[in-house]
Amino acid sequence: MSQWHDYFKELAHKILGYITDETVASLYYQQLAILAPSREDREILAQLATDEARHAANFREVYRQITGQEARRSPTSPPKNLSYQQAIRQRILAESNDFMKYGDDFLTAPDMYLRSLFYKTGASEAQHGMSLSLLLCKPQENLRESKK
Repeated sequence: MSQWHDYFKELAHKILGYITDETVASLYYQQLAILAPSREDREILAQLATDEARHAANFREVYRQITGQEARRSPTSPPKNLSYQQAIRQRILAESNDFMKYGDDFLTAPDMYLRSLFYKTGASEAQHGMSLSLLLCKPQENLRESKK
């Protein structure tokens, strides 16, 4: 078998995981938006949920292009029983890890379509991490005032 056959076979397997990860992240941000202490924070988290759903859709399309099949949807649910701040901290780490993961895929992608997909997805994940950091760093008195 050729090097590219092996690359695309492995990529298809990885993309199934990426679809699940991005779908779970979208659901997670939807849940966090409900818990957000202000309208502005809810809007930011809702936008992150939309971005993650778009990433999952992009990966589903790549999977279909590589395999000729629709990606099977596995049941997904976001983690539960975390405080708002714990959940934000967890997502900052997850977004940072995703940035690195997609950066590695960018470096090994054989064509501009995949390189662009991984670059843009990674850049979006980095932006998410920065946005979440800002949410986490808000002074507590502002959080109390924003609930009024």
